[in-house]
Amino acid sequence: MIDRELYLTQSWATDAERRAEAGVPEPVAFATKPAPAAAMITQALEAGVPARWLTGDEVYGADPC
Repeated sequence: MIDRELYLTQSWATDAERRAEAGVPEPVAFATKPAPAAAMITQALEAGVPARWLTGDEVYGADPC
């Protein structure tokens, strides 16, 4: 594993009290699961990490981006 992102459901992302109790940093916002995955892949490739292939489940494969 070379990267990770904190994923928040929309209900968590909009609940300021819950976020504060859990110590969720302010910049972390709701995003569909494919968005942070695409960003992590882009960052890895731009950093020169070699990759011939990658895999994901149907959540990521159904994204039209």
